[in-house]
Amino acid sequence: MKTKYVAIAAAVSIAAVVGTSLFFSLYVSRQEDYVPAVADIPEPAKPVVKTGLPDNWADTYNYVPSPNGITSLAKHFLKISPDYAGWIKMPGTKIDDAFTYDPLNEDRTGTQFYLSHSLDDTPSVGGAIFIDYESRFNSVGSNQSENIIFWGHNMKNDSMFGSLRKLRQNPKTYVDSPMIELRSNYEDSQYIIFGFLLTKAYQERAEFRYTNPETGDETIGFWNMVNLDTEDYFKYYVDKVRELSMYDTGIDVRPGDKLITLATCYKAYDNERFIVVARKLRPHETSFENVDRTEAYLEKIRQEEKAAATKAAE
Repeated sequence: MKTKYVAIAAAVSIAAVVGTSLFFSLYVSRQEDYVPAVADIPEPAKPVVKTGLPDNWADTYNYVPSPNGITSLAKHFLKISPDYAGWIKMPGTKIDDAFTYDPLNEDRTGTQFYLSHSLDDTPSVGGAIFIDYESRFNSVGSNQSENIIFWGHNMKNDSMFGSLRKLRQNPKTYVDSPMIELRSNYEDSQYIIFGFLLTKAYQERAEFRYTNPETGDETIGFWNMVNLDTEDYFKYYVDKVRELSMYDTGIDVRPGDKLITLATCYKAYDNERFIVVARKLRPHETSFENVDRTEAYLEKIRQEEKAAATKAAE
């Protein structure tokens, strides 16, 4: 199957070549309103060397999501790889890249292939951002996992999930980049981060341990907690994230909300993982400023404001 992918990648149009360069040139033409795009360009007569996008690419290309089916962007990048599943961006960081979904395809082994390969199947130290194969991810939101886990390397040049380290190094920078934008093959959505933390990656030392009250079965490790299909299970995961979080975001999260978890290594020589967990914005929420907060958090803010007012009056 891998040979088939490479053959497809070799035969794509110049548009595919231009699009692919987005994945390998993470510092090219980054803008706050950046949206990846696609154009109809004739197929090349001979292989074309991948290059960065032109400076005026945002004015040249246009991308409009389709509410009734697969997006034009997805049709474009699926020519490069059938595993292309969407685009992830975290404003305020350098996370701005494609992600893949490869649930145990033939000779591949779930979460392993894209640890060392780029979207077009070529070997790569940085690999690609990918969804854990145990997560359910498809066009129907109600059929997706309650928690979708994304993996990406902690690259020193801030590519992949490397720039997540700014949250770890200074949790207060959360207010500068609290949102995550997800553009799947079928829809665009936004998520608000409600917790981020360091956790053990080895099963015997994992802090995340959920025991099913009915069966007694134990689920160990955040990486296994994707189908949070009961209220008790969902609340366990959310409460554990809040308990271990480096920063009190005060974001309200309830059963029925859809979650995503971004996971990356902490250091190459240890077994810790840094994870960032976010929930999908609710219909009435439009930005960080108007997201729902917990009552406990609102009360804390009220008490802090009262104390500040009292001190100012003295």
